[in-house]
Amino acid sequence: MEITRGDDGAPVLEPEEFTLSHGGYYRFNVVCPEALTSETGFHFEATELLENSHIRVLSIGEADIEFYMQGLTFRAIECDDQGSARFSFHPMRTGVYPIHVRDQGVPPTEAFGRIIVE
Repeated sequence: MEITRGDDGAPVLEPEEFTLSHGGYYRFNVVCPEALTSETGFHFEATELLENSHIRVLSIGEADIEFYMQGLTFRAIECDDQGSARFSFHPMRTGVYPIHVRDQGVPPTEAFGRIIVE
């Protein structure tokens, strides 16, 4: 998933929807391709998906810093600069899980997507 800024300044998700198979093993990449600051950065949440998945590995940035989670979870990913984060997971339950991205503006602008686990 790539998070960029639209013509109106609001975050844009590409793609907005993912369809996964229950029982599969996935790596999800969150990419912030543009230079950002703590005031213009993006905040990514997929809380319900994370609560219903077995998280294996969380990787941060180009340095390939990896956290081996062994089922523990995290709450959000925030980009305050250009970069990426990846997490590998196994969805434990079928369902439709929302993705919520907001910027750091006052008031924040938002974008929404979803992950479908069949």
